Amino acid sequence: MSQSRSAAGEPEVCAGAAAGQITISVVSHGHDDDVRRLLDEISQSAQGWVARVVVTHNLPPIGDIPGCDRFEVVQLVNTRPQGFARNHNLAFEHCVGDFFCILNPDVHGTTPELWSALVRTASLPGVACAYPELHNPDGSQQDHERALLTPWGLWWRRAMRRPETRVDWVSAACWVVPASVWRSIGGFDEGFRMYVEDAQWCLRAQIAGLRLARAQAALTHRAHRASRSSLEYLGWHLFSLLRLWSQPVFYRYLLFRDRLPVSAKSEA
Repeated sequence: MSQSRSAAGEPEVCAGAAAGQITISVVSHGHDDDVRRLLDEISQSAQGWVARVVVTHNLPPIGDIPGCDRFEVVQLVNTRPQGFARNHNLAFEHCVGDFFCILNPDVHGTTPELWSALVRTASLPGVACAYPELHNPDGSQQDHERALLTPWGLWWRRAMRRPETRVDWVSAACWVVPASVWRSIGGFDEGFRMYVEDAQWCLRAQIAGLRLARAQAALTHRAHRASRSSLEYLGWHLFSLLRLWSQPVFYRYLLFRDRLPVSAKSEA
């Protein structure tokens, strides 16, 4: 079994990866059971698509995470909790292969067809990230494709309960990003501790002339929506929204979005 473990930020040496392979980044907040289940699922579905899985332990417990014969498992252990953005940016330092995948530990349903569709879509010219359609555990479609986060847009969506009619950003529960795109655009803005970093990255990618592309694949995601039940998480969410609304990238996107490439078109 191929497995390595280090403090976060200390890159591991790997023999390399074949063209078209993926490095997956998974962050565990004490989700050892979910991580073990997900690694077992990926080991059954990898079939040459996955070169490495980077597991970042952000909160205890830190149990025994098995290695896998089909890909390398790298474990990073934080000495103190970090934000979503920081954790995945550090994981990218361990990326091998052509693609970087951000994957939540609470997803289900990875298959060889999923990886094939995501890599095929992410390989298309002008694509910043590929993502699957996300479903809730009951089979209903999840609202992971979102319109620009504006005060009036949030009012329209939350208070008026009106559906969103455009896709400006996509939840990062499952993204596959060309490694070259991640390097050129830069990773997540680490000023966001939690929430909105994925939205801001999507705006930057589209301003750079790239687009978000939905692959013809689906995945089940058990979304927790902690900011709806915790004042602490709600505070982080509001802080992140205020940070986004204070940034020039927000206003540049708002000004030019109708001239940017159309995103979220399902690709073959």
